[in-house]
Amino acid sequence: DVIYDYPHMTERYRLEAGGLEQFFDVAQLPTGVTGEMVVSCQLTSTAPLNVESSDGASLWFGRKGVQTFYVKDAAVIDAAGRRLELPISFDGSVMRLVIPETWIASANFPIVIDPLIGTIFDIDAATQANTWLSNNLDVAYNATDKEFFVAYCDWDAAGSESTLVGQRVSV
Repeated sequence: DVIYDYPHMTERYRLEAGGLEQFFDVAQLPTGVTGEMVVSCQLTSTAPLNVESSDGASLWFGRKGVQTFYVKDAAVIDAAGRRLELPISFDGSVMRLVIPETWIASANFPIVIDPLIGTIFDIDAATQANTWLSNNLDVAYNATDKEFFVAYCDWDAAGSESTLVGQRVSV
């Protein structure tokens, strides 16, 4: 785990098969907090954060009309094992998870807030949409870990600048 300790919580990250699990461990209700509890996360990227779709339970980001990564399956779990699925909102730069006041009032601390961050990597759709890409894509296979590594160059709309893109793909 990658761990960041803060005065009122610990933030952890763990790589899982389905994506990157993000955990916010809250040992006790911070002094002075009443009502709902809101976890706000500033999202930054060198690429535009375009929301391709959102259903309240998940955010799907992308570019050029293709979904590329997501935040979903957010939940809060208390020490007694009570679980509540959380809505996810995004205002263009800040993602928010809101835990209702009624749930917080009866929660057995510590609690864990747990969204999942993952990527979408559809090789077939990308190569069908781009003949150049289908001729300039490399794949390597790691038999020990049963995973592929796919690499290609993604060109801008004018075809003048490229970005090297790579993704591990598990079997």
